Amino acid sequence: MNYGRDPDALERYYICRGTKKFYTNFNISVELNRKTDSTQLSNALRAMILKTPNLSSNAFRDDNSDDEKCKGLNFKVNYLKKIEFETAVSFEKFDKLDGEFFTSLDQRYCPIGDQLPLWRLVVFENSKTQILSFYCDHTFFDGTSGVLFMKDLVKELNECWKSPNLSYQPVLFDFEKDAPSLGRIPRGAFSGSSLYKLSILEAVRIAFYELCVPSFVKKFLQSYIWGGPNLFQNPLFVSGCRGTAVPKTCVRPVSLTKDLAGPLLQLCKAHKVTFTPLLTTLTLYSFQQTVKKKLSLENTSSRINIDINGRRYLPEYVNRYGLCMSTSISLVAPISSTGKWFDKNSPLRKTSKTLLDDIASRYPFRFGGILNYVNPWSFVEKQRDSTDWKTLDCSNVGVQDISCGDWSATSAWFSQSTGMTSNLVLSCISVNGVINICFGFASGLVDLVGEETIDAFEAHFKRTIHELIET
Repeated sequence: MNYGRDPDALERYYICRGTKKFYTNFNISVELNRKTDSTQLSNALRAMILKTPNLSSNAFRDDNSDDEKCKGLNFKVNYLKKIEFETAVSFEKFDKLDGEFFTSLDQRYCPIGDQLPLWRLVVFENSKTQILSFYCDHTFFDGTSGVLFMKDLVKELNECWKSPNLSYQPVLFDFEKDAPSLGRIPRGAFSGSSLYKLSILEAVRIAFYELCVPSFVKKFLQSYIWGGPNLFQNPLFVSGCRGTAVPKTCVRPVSLTKDLAGPLLQLCKAHKVTFTPLLTTLTLYSFQQTVKKKLSLENTSSRINIDINGRRYLPEYVNRYGLCMSTSISLVAPISSTGKWFDKNSPLRKTSKTLLDDIASRYPFRFGGILNYVNPWSFVEKQRDSTDWKTLDCSNVGVQDISCGDWSATSAWFSQSTGMTSNLVLSCISVNGVINICFGFASGLVDLVGEETIDAFEAHFKRTIHELIET
């Protein structure tokens, strides 16, 4: 039986990024309340794989044709022949969770087309604790998928904890034995739901705007008609970085303990804004006062992306792995001192309104449907050649309860590659009242401004939080 399927347009976009090595990985790391071993993990992972086709699949070329000419349609999503525990899981020593740890983790890579899964699990150990890190290619997984992996892992470890007579499982998946029970690989939300459906009329309108409207007209519309920042007075920030294969991301982790996280969340409640726009404003302000000032004295606006979880609209995908997200895009004016952040027309208020409007209208998902009408390879090449990078890409997977029975995550971290389109990525997760953030800076940007400027950003960010809480 043929269990495979064609990749959808969104998957082909990420297959392209993966084959060209324009993205490394995203990762979720958790510290559990108890240690595990290869026997427990092998049984837990095998149980997970037997329920989740994404964990035993890869994308393979079905012939030797040219990827770009075929628009990626020469790939098939199919099961692997076999997954051995030792190829998917490794045990490694580590000293501490710091920037060097996450920077090194972000450099790892899961190749498209190999007889290996598009994910790995690393058990980092020292004398005090273990850190379990799941990292993956983006083709079959989004940030919520990474969280689901950890939730499922904790659930299965709890089951293993109840079974004292377990034996080590050297093979996690065997096609001949296991594929029949899994069945045909299901389609993802992009092609399996109406969420990303874009009418031909909308596609034509988008194409006309992108290809035919002159840049100065776009700037006028954004500045005076659509309520964005005045781009004639404060043009968009351009760092000058260009995309390269195997991009390096320099990561700075920041932990907001309960004594900081609690007051920030109370501040959001009091001023009727959600946490993600506030976090985005905090980050942009510190970036503006440190990194931007190092490059130019000109006041510039920022282009930002805030990821939206599509599972809120699709109950059938709530607990399913795969790609089910889109992006809210905002243009943000230069940010003034913290005392004016909650004013009616402040950048924070406008960012919050744009995000809420996009969530309500679902337009970013329909806009994503444009991938059905473009060649992902040509699109990615255009991105690579551009210096028009986003200032910030924000992905907040929110407050998570990663626990089951006797097992739980005492802390969690989320980090990811900047790829070739972002100067800075902000990845955030909250467990047990603590908000952990990883700031990922494109290495080209760090080369331009120096490590001392990144130090200044981190210090400014922490200082601004205290200032905001105190006032």
